[in-house]
Amino acid sequence: MSSSCAGWTLRNGLCGSVDPRTHATKLLLCESQLKSMNRSQRIVAVLYCLLVVYCCVWVPWYVIQYTHRIRMGYAWLWAAPSPVGTVDLPVIGLRLMAATALAAAAFLAAHQKR
Repeated sequence: MSSSCAGWTLRNGLCGSVDPRTHATKLLLCESQLKSMNRSQRIVAVLYCLLVVYCCVWVPWYVIQYTHRIRMGYAWLWAAPSPVGTVDLPVIGLRLMAATALAAAAFLAAHQKR
């Protein structure tokens, strides 16, 4: 199923085109899809994007001493609290999953509010 969307081909709700130089598909949201979101949904989407960036730059750190993993707290990604500190990736993953679940619930609630 495809239809036209401002010069792009619409497939599965996304507008796309193929770059002739790289043969890579470019996907964009259609203007009609952006207009179908209400103001509350747009606010939720922007806040979610900011929250994802925050989760990726304000990160938990840990060090391993002997066989123990010692948490060092949170710090900016570019300012490790210790030269031997390591970013705690599983905790970041959990934070991102929690942020996504919260944003999805808020987005759906904003849609129902319409």
